[in-house]
Amino acid sequence: MALDTKQTQKPVRKLRKVLKDALREPTPVQVHDLRTNIRRLEAMMSALALDSEKTGQRLLKQLTRIRKRSGKVRDMDVLTTDATRLNKDADEGCRVQLIEHLGAERRSKAKKLHSAIANLRPKVRKNLKRLGRRLDKMVPDTRTDASEATAKATAAALELQTELNAPSRFTRQNIHPYRLKVKELRNVLRLAQNSKDEDFIAALGEVKDAIGDWHDWEELRAIADEVVDHSSGCQLKGELKRICDGKYSSAVQRAEDMRKKYLQTNGKGRKEPTKAAVVTMKTIAA
Repeated sequence: MALDTKQTQKPVRKLRKVLKDALREPTPVQVHDLRTNIRRLEAMMSALALDSEKTGQRLLKQLTRIRKRSGKVRDMDVLTTDATRLNKDADEGCRVQLIEHLGAERRSKAKKLHSAIANLRPKVRKNLKRLGRRLDKMVPDTRTDASEATAKATAAALELQTELNAPSRFTRQNIHPYRLKVKELRNVLRLAQNSKDEDFIAALGEVKDAIGDWHDWEELRAIADEVVDHSSGCQLKGELKRICDGKYSSAVQRAEDMRKKYLQTNGKGRKEPTKAAVVTMKTIAA
C-alpha cells in the first residue's frame, strides 16, 4: 500500500472535530491545529486532484476563508510570544506598548475568526464528511494498492520537488514563497505509508520552520515600526534588526543545506533529485 489511509483521513477527522465548536475564544493550540490541518487538507486535495471536483472546490473556498482568518490570529499569538522574548533592558516602555497592541489585534481577529466559523461550520462539516467518503473510495484501506491515488500523489510530489530547484539564489523577497512549496511537498510526502526517508521529510520541516521564524520576526519588526512611539535612544529597533538579520541568515543556510544534500547539479547546470530524494518519492509509489 502506497498511501496511508490514516494520513489521508487525519486532517478531515481533525477539522470536523475542531469545527464542532464555534471557537468563540480560541486557544493558540486550537488556532494552530485549525490552520495546520487546513493546509494539510489543501495539499492532499491538490495532490489527488480533488480540488478540480465541484464538491472539493466548494470546500476549499470555504476553508480558505477560515484559514486566512485563523492565520491572522495565529500571527498575533506567535508575535506576542516573540515580543515577550525581547530584551527588557532595550526599552521596556516600547516593548509593553508593542505587546498591548498585539493583544488588542488578537482579540479583534479572534472575533472575526469566530464569526467565519459560526457562519460556515454546518456547510464545511457536511462537505468534510463527503470528502471522507470520497477518500474511502480512492484509498480503501492499507492493504489495497490504490493505483490512481498513488499515481496522482507521486506525480504531485515529483513536480513539487522539481520546483524546489528554483530560485537559484535566495532573497528576502523569494524565500517565503519558497517555504510554501517546501510545506506543500512535506504534506504530500507525509501521506505515504512507512516512509523510507524520514530524514528528507525532517529536513523539509527544518527549512519550513527556519523560514517561518524569520518571517514572523520581520512581521514583528514592521508592526513595531508602525505602532510603537520609540523614545529617544530606544534600543528596541536595533535589537529587532539584529534578530531579523540573524534569522534570515539561518533560514537561507538551512534551505541551501537541504538543497545540497537532496538535490544535485547535472552537467547541463540543471538540478536533479539525489538518490536520497528519489527514495523518498518512491515511498509514495512503492
